[in-house]
Amino acid sequence: MGNSNQMLKSLFMSETRISVLAHFSLYPGETFYLRQLEKLLHKPVGQLRHELINLEKIQLLHSFRDGNLKKYSVNGTVAK
Repeated sequence: MGNSNQMLKSLFMSETRISVLAHFSLYPGETFYLRQLEKLLHKPVGQLRHELINLEKIQLLHSFRDGNLKKYSVNGTVAK
């Protein structure tokens, strides 16, 4: 039980993380790049980058390169 409580705390520690998670939950099949999320969520790039990296580390999101863009999407293996 303690492990799941720690995961929940790490998930919902920042307003930016909550915004990112909410956005990806509304558009689970979509991909977004950093500057696109900046415009959509009205959050600073540095905060967004930090949260995207953290969410990728805990495997809620995954990223891939599309030309010069690094795009993020919901990790499909989490939903199974």
